[in-house]
Amino acid sequence: MSMVASCRVGPAPISSVSCLGEPTALPSSQALTSQWRCAARECARIAASVAGTLRAGRRPAITQWTAFYRDLPAFMKEGPEMLSGLPVILCDDGTVRAGRADIQPQPELPRVRRRRRKGEQVEPSLFFPPATRQAGENDEIPLEQLSVPAPLAAHFAFAANTLPWQGELREAREFLERGQVSAYDGETVLSRISQVVNTGASVEEALAGLRWAFAIWRRAQSTRSIKVDASYRLLVPTADGMIRATDAVFSETWPEELLGRRLNALFSAAPPDVADFAAYRKRLLAPTSHRAFKGQTALWAEFLRGLGVGLGCERSLCPRCR
Repeated sequence: MSMVASCRVGPAPISSVSCLGEPTALPSSQALTSQWRCAARECARIAASVAGTLRAGRRPAITQWTAFYRDLPAFMKEGPEMLSGLPVILCDDGTVRAGRADIQPQPELPRVRRRRRKGEQVEPSLFFPPATRQAGENDEIPLEQLSVPAPLAAHFAFAANTLPWQGELREAREFLERGQVSAYDGETVLSRISQVVNTGASVEEALAGLRWAFAIWRRAQSTRSIKVDASYRLLVPTADGMIRATDAVFSETWPEELLGRRLNALFSAAPPDVADFAAYRKRLLAPTSHRAFKGQTALWAEFLRGLGVGLGCERSLCPRCR
């Protein structure tokens, strides 16, 4: 039985039944609107119930999930708002998650704001996967490289890329993009990464965010390129830990034009007890051999310069480096 057959609610039954199932005398337009909302909310619960019966995990039932999403827009009729907070989104990691829970299903009711409790789980940002590229378009960056890194799985999720979101399920994708799942946009994902790594992220989360941002930036180069700048506030590795890219400077293993070798020569000639130099050494970007920078040194240098990493001697107080 399709979802549509499970929720046959029309003007006649709504005109005689309230949300509690009791007779309604002379329903006003406001009462009818409330009853329609009740019907839409019940349809949303049915949709979530159906989703809960479909196989997910590492081997999801693709045919059944495709049929589910194909029916969903017509089944919900009014829009995706009533799905808010209900687990109906099959994600790349095999989980079934709720879309955005911050959508108010009844706009006329005031929204209650509260402080988030310490340790309270934050719902991840859900995005549709980027469209598959045609052959020859940046083939060296497969779609798999844009998958959410494991350290960031608590903050991000992609809808399952095994489903035909750009083809057969285009209508369902556009329906869910009206509030439940965000359309893929590289700049939006980078901004969200920035928010995550700047709110008490661990070293592993910060490194994963940096590498993922680099992969997103690289893939965008062949189409609508992303201009990275200091406003993204990403963190980079140094010998002293993770710091803002705008506070870091290139070290000696980076290309010659980035002046890291010149700065290293200055440090080597200076007395070891110069306080300013000791503090400055802590700002040296990790070498190109660091696990964050796996190959593609020239591209990494371009990306990091965009984020605000300074030339080796650019920010030194020494007159010889100005």
